[in-house]
Amino acid sequence: MPTAKPRLTVVLPPDVASVLRELAELSGKSQSALVAELLESAAPVFSRVIRTIKAANSLRDSVRRDFVGSLERAQARIEAEVPSLLAALDDGLGPVLEAVEGLGGTPEGGPAGGASAAPAGHPEGVPGVATPVALTGGSGRPKVVRKAKRQGLTRTERVG
Repeated sequence: MPTAKPRLTVVLPPDVASVLRELAELSGKSQSALVAELLESAAPVFSRVIRTIKAANSLRDSVRRDFVGSLERAQARIEAEVPSLLAALDDGLGPVLEAVEGLGGTPEGGPAGGASAAPAGHPEGVPGVATPVALTGGSGRPKVVRKAKRQGLTRTERVG
């Protein structure tokens, strides 16, 4: 028979379906009527749960907005400090950049005109030229150090 009430399909575990069937038989009601009656009696609890969840979601949104606002204020403060920090960096690096430029190099790290600043075969001891990084072969220690260690040399003997 048609009804104006919304229909709902529920899938129950076998043990719950068995209990519901038996309760419906003992009470003389249909399983559908019994479930509807149980849900109607629980409706006030459901309403409270709904209000609580909405309040919790609202609080989360509020906290999220506060957090975003805090981040935006922090970003604004940081951005306000950037010009003075860049000026301090320029003041600190100024002498170094002048020294590099005075040696014929460029502030970008290369020699002026793209030529090598060090004499061929003599990279050590030349101002403005970095010592090459030692190859380690994956061990974390240069091969020379590993060989010296195998030979039983101390650190000062290896260096000197």
